[in-house]
Amino acid sequence: MTIKLFLLFSLTALGTVTGLIFSKKLTRRRRYFEELILLINNLISDFRFKQSSVCDLLSSFEAAEVKPTVNEFIRYVRGEDKELKISKLDLSEREYVFVKEMFSVLGTYDLETQVFVLDNYKLKAEEFYAAAKDKEARYGKTIVKLGFLLGLAAGIVLL
Repeated sequence: MTIKLFLLFSLTALGTVTGLIFSKKLTRRRRYFEELILLINNLISDFRFKQSSVCDLLSSFEAAEVKPTVNEFIRYVRGEDKELKISKLDLSEREYVFVKEMFSVLGTYDLETQVFVLDNYKLKAEEFYAAAKDKEARYGKTIVKLGFLLGLAAGIVLL
């Protein structure tokens, strides 16, 4: 009997943890676009007032989700990488293409055009953010509950 209860508890815990993992992916995706919008805002304001190079502006940006992408871009600009390689993370193909395209045009225009282009990218990033936020709100808690219930059901079936 003890083994059966332990198995039931273990499968329920495993299902809940699996649900939490999938829920965290949705949260990371939302945070990624939230931080990307913050990065774009910082770049626009810094381009207008500091007029520093893109690498200098990006190297001082501290955000957990976007930092790997920023580091990959900085390696590319410094010549350490021959090609701009950006990690896909939890992004869809469309989002990944958007992010890669945005980073590939950084620093390629004059000041006014760069600000205009970044404003347009900001609008698109806000669309992705709204979609990610909506998806997280709709499915985030549901995935955890579903994982719990599936783990519990699997435990009951195996009893």
